[in-house]
Amino acid sequence: MGFSQFELNDYFTGSAFLAWLRMDNLQKHAAPLSNSWHQLQFQLVKQTIQRMTDIGITPTINLLNLISHYYACDLFNEMTPPISDLEYLTDVNVGIFQIMQTVDSKAVWVMQACLFLSSFWTIDRVRNYLSKVPIGRLILLDLYSETLPQYLLFESFYGHYYI
Repeated sequence: MGFSQFELNDYFTGSAFLAWLRMDNLQKHAAPLSNSWHQLQFQLVKQTIQRMTDIGITPTINLLNLISHYYACDLFNEMTPPISDLEYLTDVNVGIFQIMQTVDSKAVWVMQACLFLSSFWTIDRVRNYLSKVPIGRLILLDLYSETLPQYLLFESFYGHYYI
């Protein structure tokens, strides 16, 4: 992919900590990983994506010459926004979506809804945060809904699709 081994080592965690790396909570801890490890992972990802598409699953990535209009971005995952102002929350969310549209005019944002479990997220804040992304262009993953369904608290995410 064009990265040097030094650049990879400077970014990736050791294999036991990859879950935190992928949530963007941690970098370079307990590294480095070997170049052969990266190559094997790259091949595994390609095989997985091929099998997914073979059975009709559209991956939430844009990678490896595979065009997918679904983009995962979890802003404020396990963190509180630095500003609680409703206008700020609206602007930051619409800004992320506009960047996605710049890359892909058919972009659909896929976002975890578990951030709304935090007491920071009042009804007004969630409504404003989601308000400027067009309906049909955002899918929320209500990952803890078997215990504490967020869609019930926030009026089915104000018309946005959710799973």
